[in-house]
Amino acid sequence: MVLVVVEATEGAVLGDGVFQEGPVYVTVDEHGMISTVGTEKPKDSAVTLSAPLLLPGFVDIHNHGVGGSHDVAYSWTNPEFTLSKLPANGVTTVLASLLPMDRESYAASLDALLPVIAKPKPGHTRCAGIHAEGPVIRDAGALPNQNLNPSLEEFTEIVDMCQGHMKVMTISPSMEPQSDFRRTRLLLDRGIRVALGHDKHATADDIVAALRTASEYNDSTPHITHIFNVSKFHHRDTSLVNFGLCRSFPNNPTFAGLHPPTVEVIGDGLHVDTLTVAGLLSARTPAAVAFITDNILHGEPGLKSAYCGRELEVGPKGKGVYVEGTTTLAGSCLSLWDCLRFLVNEQGQNVAAACDMLSATPARVARIPRVGRIKPGYFADLLLASNDLRLQHTMIAGAVAFSFAGEVQRS
Repeated sequence: MVLVVVEATEGAVLGDGVFQEGPVYVTVDEHGMISTVGTEKPKDSAVTLSAPLLLPGFVDIHNHGVGGSHDVAYSWTNPEFTLSKLPANGVTTVLASLLPMDRESYAASLDALLPVIAKPKPGHTRCAGIHAEGPVIRDAGALPNQNLNPSLEEFTEIVDMCQGHMKVMTISPSMEPQSDFRRTRLLLDRGIRVALGHDKHATADDIVAALRTASEYNDSTPHITHIFNVSKFHHRDTSLVNFGLCRSFPNNPTFAGLHPPTVEVIGDGLHVDTLTVAGLLSARTPAAVAFITDNILHGEPGLKSAYCGRELEVGPKGKGVYVEGTTTLAGSCLSLWDCLRFLVNEQGQNVAAACDMLSATPARVARIPRVGRIKPGYFADLLLASNDLRLQHTMIAGAVAFSFAGEVQRS
């Protein structure tokens, strides 16, 4: 039974680089799933909502929350705060990124998160699972420096605490050869995407060994966590960045049978310079690049919060989070909708390619089913936008989760 009909007068991004010229009509059934996608207006059904452009809902696979607690390290103890704000940024699906912390703090976040995973409230973004940033971390960067090399038993307990909802874990490859990649293999055995990162010490041999270990498993090519950040790059001293810039590996026995990892990048223009982003986008295809926020606060200029003993403040333009009173960048308050405009307006990407890096690619990396594309059988997670890329409506599972008043064209 069709309950909702959405019209895109100029066109729709369907996913995988496909832009369908308008008019495009998407019908939604009583379960919030897409029934049909076509260019013919459904008979005997009135259009519910209309806009020039229709885009798939964005998928943020690296987000620490945008506040709601006294300390940003504990934002996910109050998931409703973040999940209620993300629809305004076009984010319809998110992974909750957890920091390496003591067992009690980790459990507090999970106690709040586990009941809401895959069970979004009306008007709230869907939390599809957990991204664990650590605890097997060589270079902490801005992460808490707590228990960064747990035993296999401690590591297994952390994974078990997530009750099967861990989708991605960041792990430093230089930490693993001494244990024969046993922690990495545990993740692979459970179908968790291994993300290599936070490692300025990893050698080419370490990285190849991690890729070789993953190659023993089906569809398990590793990912790279926020490429360029908490890493190194040199033309002779090979690092994760060198591997992440490869569209294909050299015809060399060292790389036989291996595939380049997918990568993610923080698209705020602060964590990674725009010229560096341009280089990455020249080297890799949209199917290999996911844009993330790596949020720790929402972008309210002057907003302050604590973070593990430090005082933070959102910058005056609402673009970055800094150690209070300094110019030291401490985190992100990025909107994925701003990422879209950055990709199209500054990086020169077409809207279909840009949306892939915000929707289809991150969904595939995290193995989140039925999101990231406008396709029958997928969730009706839809973004209605103007031709100049102003967000008008966010729909999650066919229901309006966010609207900008006065900007929505109704038929």
